Formats: sequence, C-alpha cells, structure tokens
Amino acid sequence: MSEKPWFKSYDEGVPHTLKPYPPKTLLDVVSETARERPNHPALLFKGAQVSYTQLERESDALAAALVAQGVAKGDRVALLLPNCPQAVIAQFGVWKAGAIVAPLNPLYTERELEHALNECGAETVVVCWSPTKFRDTWSSAASRPSPWWARCCGENWWQRKGGE
Repeated sequence: MSEKPWFKSYDEGVPHTLKPYPPKTLLDVVSETARERPNHPALLFKGAQVSYTQLERESDALAAALVAQGVAKGDRVALLLPNCPQAVIAQFGVWKAGAIVAPLNPLYTERELEHALNECGAETVVVCWSPTKFRDTWSSAASRPSPWWARCCGENWWQRKGGE
C-alpha cells in the first residue's frame, strides 16, 4: 500500500489498514450474537431491555414490510425517531432492506423537516407517533410522491399505517 499523506498525523501504533478485520457487517455480528446468545440483552432503555432475538426478529419484520411497500436497494428511508430502541431496530431494518438510513431530528420544526426531507430524498418515513401533523409539510413539496409512513410503537409497529 502506498503511503498516504494523512498517515503522518496518525499516532504511533494506529494501523494504516483495517486488516485483519473479518469481512463482517454489524448486521452479521448481531445475527451471530442472536444465534449464540438469543436472550442476552442487545438494547437497554429506561429499565427495559430488547434481546438479540427480539432485535433480529423486529428488524427482519420491518425490512420485509419496507420491501413489500416497494423500498428497494439504495432507496433512502428517513427515521424521524428519538433515541430509543425503535430507532436502532428501524436502522437495522432499513439496512436489511438494502436501503439507506436518513436520520432526522424529531425536534425539527416543520420548516426544518421540510428542508431535510427535500434534501435527503426519502420516500419512506419511520416515525413513532401519528404522522398527521407532518402531512402538510410533506405535501408542500408537490413534486414528491406520497410517503409511506411506518409508525413504530406497540406490537407489530412496522405495519403500514398510511397517512394516519
């Protein structure tokens, strides 16, 4: 490997390559852990926990739902979620569907949200509340197709909720 100029700024001992790291993704590691330690906690949140099996099952279900709704490899899916287990589950589900995660701040004003949605190009948005309050924001960008809103709360949260 030819010497790269930025290597000069690396501290001594910092490797210049990722080798010998195995060719695994984070999704591979989570799947392996779900098989090896199915009931071990993957996510801890305010006293609740999500096991690796639950993480795997829920993210698989969301991925399947996204694909069933037409989300394809390389599509952008916006996650308008707070820092909660559903955000992690949704991120993994989007990756499993082959799509790109576009994380958005759930504290955005309507104007900020409109700008972010226009910039990221997402046609699917995952939220954890009714998307009704954002319908006008989305429809103000007239050139956009109607989004598929997935509300992530309660059992089977990945199921289509349309524009409710």
